[in-house]
Amino acid sequence: MRAAARELLHTATMQTMRRRLKHAEALGGGRCFGTTVLGAVSEDLLLSLSMAHLQQKPTNQRSLAAALQGSGLVSNRCVLGVVGFLDRRWFVPDSVAERLGQQLYHDQPAGISIDGSANHHVMTSGVMHAQCLEALNVPAGHRCLDLGSGTGWMTVAMAMLAGGEGGSVGIDIEPSLVDFAATTALARCADACHQERRLNVRFAVGDIRDPATWTSSHHPRAFDRIHIGVALPQLPEHIIELLAPNGRTVVPIGELSSEQSLMLVTKGDDGQTVTHQELQKVVFSHVDAPPAAEPPASKTSPSADELRERRRVLEERVAELWRRGREGRASLSDALKGSNGAELSRVLDELRRVKRLCEGKL
Repeated sequence: MRAAARELLHTATMQTMRRRLKHAEALGGGRCFGTTVLGAVSEDLLLSLSMAHLQQKPTNQRSLAAALQGSGLVSNRCVLGVVGFLDRRWFVPDSVAERLGQQLYHDQPAGISIDGSANHHVMTSGVMHAQCLEALNVPAGHRCLDLGSGTGWMTVAMAMLAGGEGGSVGIDIEPSLVDFAATTALARCADACHQERRLNVRFAVGDIRDPATWTSSHHPRAFDRIHIGVALPQLPEHIIELLAPNGRTVVPIGELSSEQSLMLVTKGDDGQTVTHQELQKVVFSHVDAPPAAEPPASKTSPSADELRERRRVLEERVAELWRRGREGRASLSDALKGSNGAELSRVLDELRRVKRLCEGKL
């Protein structure tokens, strides 16, 4: 099945895609979160406090592209065209698409489960995907790498921009995500196109922390564009080595349970000079997130309902302190430095502890 799906995608037409992408011509030409939330705070709370919401709420893929253009978050016509064509529904199971409905296109990440189990993953928001795609500026013929590719939206989007002479490789540590991307998602993309020109996409399982699991087939300077969909404390040298001269990498840099900086890392035409530019503040899931140590069990453990209620109260308190301790759209780090910083830090610590208890009980 995987081979058949890959073959369908390899022969998918770029001509038909371009006809569909004419939507970009009608469109012309912040801040938002990536994949997940701070270690303690729930997704909904952080999103409501910190995201730069679109001026209009999208209801489908084309209206997402229109909202991005109308809000001034994305202006590149080719990127808007890809966003308007490449439906996020193709990259999640049908049950998830039915559950989320129009929320799949809203300015927020989407929680998904591939096999229906309790093993949940997070799909980066469509706004964040589009902004990263624009920052990468993928020309035709370029070779692209997507680390932390998930179900493959960004991998396929880069391949569409690179065209038949270019291509992209998606790497993820979770086999179920790689399998879904390489079969179901690619087959859906192929079904949406006719079969006239090749679109080169490949997925593989690998650990970004262990280059031996995925770099054996890649030579130094193998890629012109690299997208990294998980936060790193710093950009590893082995990833920089994969970047070709004049290449670009977009990567969230920062520590766990804090805001990170979405960085544009560019290699000079000499293949040696590397420059770093901060694009915006984001919150992504962290590749090096260690398992949290469980606190000692108390003699009388609280019930699941009691933990839920305690978590709700703490989140409301965080929201109150954050709003009170910032001016305009100040970040969480700014709020922690404000007059309420000490109390906010204490409440966040307690919220982290309660969250760990909840995860152990529910």
